[in-house]
Amino acid sequence: MGVASSAHALPGADDPARAIPPGELEMGLGIHGEPGAFTAPAAPVAGVVAEMLETIVDEERGYMRCLHDVARRKSLDGEEKTKVCVMVNSLGSTPLMELHVAARAAREWLSSHDLNPVRVYSGSFMTALDMTGFSVTLCQVDSARLARIDAPTGAPAWPVVARTVSVPVPVPASPLGEEEDPVAAARARGDEPEPPKTECGALAKKAILGAAEMLKMAEDELTDADAKVGDGDCGTTHARGARALEEDV
Repeated sequence: MGVASSAHALPGADDPARAIPPGELEMGLGIHGEPGAFTAPAAPVAGVVAEMLETIVDEERGYMRCLHDVARRKSLDGEEKTKVCVMVNSLGSTPLMELHVAARAAREWLSSHDLNPVRVYSGSFMTALDMTGFSVTLCQVDSARLARIDAPTGAPAWPVVARTVSVPVPVPASPLGEEEDPVAAARARGDEPEPPKTECGALAKKAILGAAEMLKMAEDELTDADAKVGDGDCGTTHARGARALEEDV
């Protein structure tokens, strides 16, 4: 399934082949620019990827009906989770860095829906000239099919990928029992626990907040310096990191 924020422009043409309203995404469009199924407001990538994957695995649509056999039997190799390969493909103008963000969102969604993304491919495999968007493809695999996918090839565009098995990492249990651990006890009640306060913790918090404040104050200076020798995002990047520190401290 594909999604795009702007359609392709034919060579020599000044305008895109079809107008997609600003702030909108076209969902389900075709590789040759065929109109999508619907448009939706632009949203964070995790939500967009989730909607694409929900559509792909929707049993009523029948795209990947075999995935829903998981409720009735084990996967093809007898494992608890069905193994899939996922491909995140640029439709033309979406850079690799942004494809990796979408690929991470896809991996997390699949892992949380009892699907094991054993291979994740990102790149420009099937583009639509300069279309701004990406597509997501799923393929259910067993050991035999995976061996064929991993077989050596001389195709120059086929990527070498890390061979991983996605397993959610459990949160380690507290060394104290829930009755003894105030943080665990508060979470068991559904409350947000008040973190324990120590002298060392207070000093660390003061230092972190002080560093964050200095980074925010230096945003303009860092941006100006980086604009002269780089891409001008150094100040913004550090200021965003500082705000994240303030939220998490």
